[in-house]
Amino acid sequence: MNEILEQKLIDLDIPGAVVELTPDEADILGLQVETAVSEEYALNARFDEVEDE
Repeated sequence: MNEILEQKLIDLDIPGAVVELTPDEADILGLQVETAVSEEYALNARFDEVEDE
């Protein structure tokens, strides 16, 4: 794993962090990439996720 990807993995542990990953990076990390139809939809989805915690 390269240094940039290692740093992104560390950053993912920070609550509220926004980490940009390419589809390949997400695949390497075993993450599923989801895209939102709009920014508003993405914000609402994130809000719902936080409410459920």
